Amino acid sequence: MMSTTFIFLFSLMVFSYNGYADSVMSSDENRSDVEKQDSVSQQEESSLNEYAFEGMETFNIDERPDGHAPIGIMGDHVHDQGEFMLSFRLMMMREKIKVEKVGDNKEFITVDKDVNIDMWMGMLGLMYGLTDRWTAMTMVPYLLYDISDVDHALGDISLSVLYAPLKEDFYRMVLSLEVFFPTAGLDYISGVMEEEWEGKGIQYIVMIPWSAYAFLPKLSTLFYWDQLSLGFQIGFKYSFDFVGEGSLRRFENKLEPTAHIWGTCSLSKNFSVSLRGVYQGDNKHKHSVLTYLGLNYIGTDFLEGHRLAFEVGLPVYRSSSVKTQSYMFQLGWQKAF
Repeated sequence: MMSTTFIFLFSLMVFSYNGYADSVMSSDENRSDVEKQDSVSQQEESSLNEYAFEGMETFNIDERPDGHAPIGIMGDHVHDQGEFMLSFRLMMMREKIKVEKVGDNKEFITVDKDVNIDMWMGMLGLMYGLTDRWTAMTMVPYLLYDISDVDHALGDISLSVLYAPLKEDFYRMVLSLEVFFPTAGLDYISGVMEEEWEGKGIQYIVMIPWSAYAFLPKLSTLFYWDQLSLGFQIGFKYSFDFVGEGSLRRFENKLEPTAHIWGTCSLSKNFSVSLRGVYQGDNKHKHSVLTYLGLNYIGTDFLEGHRLAFEVGLPVYRSSSVKTQSYMFQLGWQKAF
């Protein structure tokens, strides 16, 4: 009975559609050329007026303020063949880390205490479109950090290859593989902090893992509507290297899964706002969740092609003994040519 009813309804739909199509074709044939031209003009004008920002659907995604992901996301887009893109990011992070104390007798005392470390990082990036679907990218970071004194260090330079298996008008998927090289030459960045504790001068020895070989495969998916966009990115960073010296030299490795989800709303043809959530973890059962609020700008006229972006982030959750940002902000500039 259900199958018979379904066949009947489907046949009725097909019949109704064919009848509607025939009537539309007959009506079109009876209209004069002048009437057709007027109708087309009215439809085009109506289509342009339907969208708030001079027709959000009428120009390429790359020309939208949300055409790129928030500035904290990398590896989300590819470029046309022969196209370059330069970028520069400036990040400021205040991180909470666990430390060890050294008392007056110079013996190590492990304590459960957070210490805030301020770090500034500048990152220069270059992308090049090998084809319309394949893009190469390199990133060069440089770090300034304030532990006992302001110091600096080169970061690990990375090389990436990106591929877009799906590159439709309002849907994109990008696969990428990023390889990090320990160009910094430092297993750790370190320093000593001092404070009063139980009436004694105590020193904190701070050691932050910094340089190692690493692989980072990522999958990015983006959806676009008239003034809204939604994106997802997942990645798994596997880092490994030999650390220490002499008899203390050992092999260390770490697997760090990361997941991003963000939504963007265009306020005008030049500006959009974004909200992003981030999950970070590792194979030592450390987990954290952060949220970021961002503002994105794409230039027109004499600033055509320039992109400026800003994000500020705060931690929402972190498991015990995990290093995470107390807060972070990031400024970025991008220009394709």
